[in-house]
Amino acid sequence: MLLERIVPGLDLTTVHDHAERLALAAGLASRLPVPAVQDQGFPTYSSWAARAFRRAREEGRVGPRMLFFLDMAETLLGEILELDRPQVLLHGDLHRENILQDQGGDWKAIDPKGVLGPRCLEAGRYMLDELCMTPRPDRLRRLDGMARVFGASLGKTGRTMALCFFVDLILSRCWSFDEDPTPREARALVDQCETGWAQASALL
Repeated sequence: MLLERIVPGLDLTTVHDHAERLALAAGLASRLPVPAVQDQGFPTYSSWAARAFRRAREEGRVGPRMLFFLDMAETLLGEILELDRPQVLLHGDLHRENILQDQGGDWKAIDPKGVLGPRCLEAGRYMLDELCMTPRPDRLRRLDGMARVFGASLGKTGRTMALCFFVDLILSRCWSFDEDPTPREARALVDQCETGWAQASALL
């Protein structure tokens, strides 16, 4: 396989203005998804979530509070699936360090996971990554702004984009529980879900 060499390969973290960074990411998120190709062996986002949530429940890795968030994410993912059809082939891991600038000044996405899902879910990982690097007092305002910009780019409401953020947060934290966190780390993961739910629900 021949792959383009991206030079200079500066990632999106080098763009220090948040509004500019967001506009670039939203534009890329709207262009990346392609029509789904049948029988090509790609996983679906819903299968990712179902497998991760099932492991968390059956293996007893999480407590009652996290189980509540799993239930909420499962319900909200169902809503997203109904709102955004048909499924398309997504990058699946679109965040700032996976977006590089080429010699012509264009921005390209690298390291795709390749997953089938609703178009709007492409933005969930980016919003999660960006919010983790945002000072806590500014997070709700920033999430609201990102939801609006991605929503406009992808033809969805800010509410739908807030749902995408929350679902991706719970999925990623379930994957973190697979890594056998210490009790302190586990509490931190649940706290992050608690905070994320408060932020997302403020926009619903």
